Amino acid sequence: MKKENFYSIFFILASILIFFLFISPKRSSLSHLNSEISQKEVELQSSEEYFKKVRETFEELKNYQDEISKIDS
Repeated sequence: MKKENFYSIFFILASILIFFLFISPKRSSLSHLNSEISQKEVELQSSEEYFKKVRETFEELKNYQDEISKIDS
């Protein structure tokens, strides 16, 4: 085998090894972070919907403030 072929094979194998040792774990970590971000976005959206409903209910109860005050008495 020629010396140039040996160097080529060595550098190709070294590149593959570097990819799997350094880049691949970062990629899986990045995908994990993306899934966490998606989950937090869903939680945020549900919280926003909840507080929107609470505000609507509060505004609706303001319309019945007189009736509610009679109940409290």
